[in-house]
Amino acid sequence: MIKRIIEEFDRKTEELKSTIDLVIPDEVLFRYYKNFLKDDPLLIYDYDITDNDVNFYRQYISMNFDFVNNDYILSCYES
Repeated sequence: MIKRIIEEFDRKTEELKSTIDLVIPDEVLFRYYKNFLKDDPLLIYDYDITDNDVNFYRQYISMNFDFVNNDYILSCYES
């Protein structure tokens, strides 16, 4: 089973600050990331989350994105 999370990293230290489990259905993520599916059909690579992505993610999680101090990555793990 594939588990997807958002990882939050401190920009200065690059240390992992927190993780959030995603409960977004795969078909929704696949639609959102459709431009990447040709090279990554299972959507298992890591993807940077930018301020352009915030509205999409806020529909599913309550996270205060702070792009000044942190970097955010969509990551995938097999569980």
